[in-house]
Parts: sequence; C-alpha cells; structure tokens
Amino acid sequence: MVTTHTSPALWRRVRPHANRFLCLAFICSFLLPFVDVEGCATKKIGTHYGYSLVLDSPVLYVIAIGAVLLVLLLSFLVKEGSASFNAFAAAWRAMAAAVAGMIVLLFPGLQFLFDNVFMRSGQLIALLSTALLFAVGVVEAAVAYVGLRRETPAGPADRPGLLKYHAAMIVVALALVPVYGIALKEEIGLTVTYVCVLTLPFVLSQLLVIEGVKRGEAWVRRWAPAVALVLAAAAAVSILGYF
Repeated sequence: MVTTHTSPALWRRVRPHANRFLCLAFICSFLLPFVDVEGCATKKIGTHYGYSLVLDSPVLYVIAIGAVLLVLLLSFLVKEGSASFNAFAAAWRAMAAAVAGMIVLLFPGLQFLFDNVFMRSGQLIALLSTALLFAVGVVEAAVAYVGLRRETPAGPADRPGLLKYHAAMIVVALALVPVYGIALKEEIGLTVTYVCVLTLPFVLSQLLVIEGVKRGEAWVRRWAPAVALVLAAAAAVSILGYF
C-alpha cells in the first residue's frame, strides 16, 4: 500500500523537474555540433552547429525553440490545477514537443537538399528530448482521461454549447486528416506521423476539455478561442500544401 500511494506522489514531484531538464537539453543542443554535411559535388564533409543552422534559416528553428521555451516558462508560471486541466496541459506539452521534434528532424535535410546530411550529437539530443517530452505528455494525458471517464462528474454540466463546440473541434481536426493526406500523397509516412503526433493528441486534449466542461470547471472557457486559432492555422497549412 505504501508503494501504491507513494509512486504517484513521487512522480508528481519529479515530473516538472524532469520536463524542465528535457526542455533545457533541447535548447542547449543548438550549442553542439548538429549535423555533418557532405557536399554532393565536392564530397567534402563540414560540421554545422545548431546555432549556425538557426542563423542560416531562422524561422522554423525559432518556432521549435520558442515552443519548447514556452513549455519551460509555463512550467514555472502555471500552477497545478484540476485533474482535467493538468492532463490537458500535458497533451499540449506533447504537441509542442512534437512540433519542435519534427522541425529538427526534417528541416536540416531540407536546408541541404542536394547534399548528404548526417546526424551529430546536437540533433540526437534534441530529438531524444522532444521524444521523451512527447511520450510523457501523451501517456499522462491518456491515463488521466481514462481515470476521468471512470468518475462521475461532480459539477453541473450546464454549458451544452461549450460541449458541442469542442465536439465540433474534434470533428474538424479529424476532417483535416484526408485534406493534408492528399496534400502529402507522396509522403504517406509523414502523413501518418502528423496524425499520430499532432491530430490524435489534439483530439485527446479536446476530450479532456469536454471532461472539464462536464465538471463545471472554469478554466475551460479560456481555451475555446485558442483551439479555433490552432485549427485555423492547421487548415491554412493544409491548403497551402496544394500550391
């Protein structure tokens, strides 16, 4: 019995520090050798540090670093809340890690499109950090959702409009899958990756919001506009994939 009660409490104490360590590891990875590039014509190999890649093509790398930095800052600024809110935050932490991980995995190869690109320690640390952040976030959110579904909501479910809104967001998110699937019809693996690391965690986050609505929790109202903005951005990116 001691082990049963102690393990979750220990994890709750360790979790924020572990997440912060992973965020710092990701950010610091850009100070290390990130990739080796073998010129297609010259066959010479040159080493590129992470910060040099950022300086060369800053936009996507800044998005990746910014997403992880935001996770780090929010871990200090946002206090623990209800079970549904904590799980919702874990799902979004997983999505932020997924975005950052996909950028550092794919973009170096696009920067040196006609050359051979080889992973170095910086890229490896960045990928491991985001993979662990993603895995922990998804598992934490999924386990919490299962627990919430087994409980009887204590608060009044007096906001049917909000329930329908977030249910509609789930439908829209799933409807976008064939849209970007067609846009990436020659990249089936990338489409499957998008579904697994972005669409499904987003759907899980909305299911957790619905659980919060059923319990009459106040935090759920603040996230409705943000959800619409994220889906609008996803739709815009999917449409741009046709051009």
